[in-house]
Amino acid sequence: MSHDCALRELKEETGIELSKSDYTGSRKLYAGEYFFYTVDAELPILTQDTNEIDAAGWFTVDEMREMRGNIDVVNFLKRI
Repeated sequence: MSHDCALRELKEETGIELSKSDYTGSRKLYAGEYFFYTVDAELPILTQDTNEIDAAGWFTVDEMREMRGNIDVVNFLKRI
């Protein structure tokens, strides 16, 4: 996956538009690569694709650790 693909998916699924200048790092895991972007504030989430997303929101890493997720996300959260 590339920056362009990650940014396109973010916009398609949440309505949030970021740029490569917001990039802060990435990590490759078994099922893919995860890109990190920094924002100054919680941007409004306008779910675009309700076939792929049930809900979206802003969460701290600790809150995410309490959620159910696929094994890649669970392993990722253990490493950060």
